[in-house]
Amino acid sequence: DQPRSRGLGDVYKRQGKIRLTWEQHLEPGGFVPGFIINAMLLDIPHRSLLNFRELLKHDKYQQMEFVFSEQGEVLGIGVPQAL
Repeated sequence: DQPRSRGLGDVYKRQGKIRLTWEQHLEPGGFVPGFIINAMLLDIPHRSLLNFRELLKHDKYQQMEFVFSEQGEVLGIGVPQAL
């Protein structure tokens, strides 16, 4: 069996805060001991979010902002318009 991974994420604004939800489905393929799966369930999302935080520190992302609808859904990402 081949390993498979499928995931989806959602970013939205609620109560003045940006929220991120993330769902991941992993099929490791073959037999993998439970303790390894349990470690991966915690380690992979944590490391991914830490890497995402580091990525956002790069200069090219410093002026970017999420654009939200009135309902808090993400409409896009871009450089804010001057008022």
